[in-house]
Amino acid sequence: MSFATQASKGGRGQFDFIFADPPLQAQGDRYPSQLILDSGLLKSDGVLVVEHPGTYDFSELPHFAEHREYGSVNFSIFALTSSQEEGEAEE
Repeated sequence: MSFATQASKGGRGQFDFIFADPPLQAQGDRYPSQLILDSGLLKSDGVLVVEHPGTYDFSELPHFAEHREYGSVNFSIFALTSSQEEGEAEE
């Protein structure tokens, strides 16, 4: 069971900022970034930063905001805004 799954069930609260350097294999059809975003761990207007190799491209995933590259280190940044969260609740 992933940390995001365990934490969302364990009442650990929510966070404004989450940094993750997870194993990047998809679990089913979802990547770790999606699992974290779906877990409820990130507050509205929170930011998730995922470190990953340059061979991964997360730009098509929901809530993707930007990609940054520093040498061989890559970061994908996801932002959960209040309006996005409310829009998903209405669907």
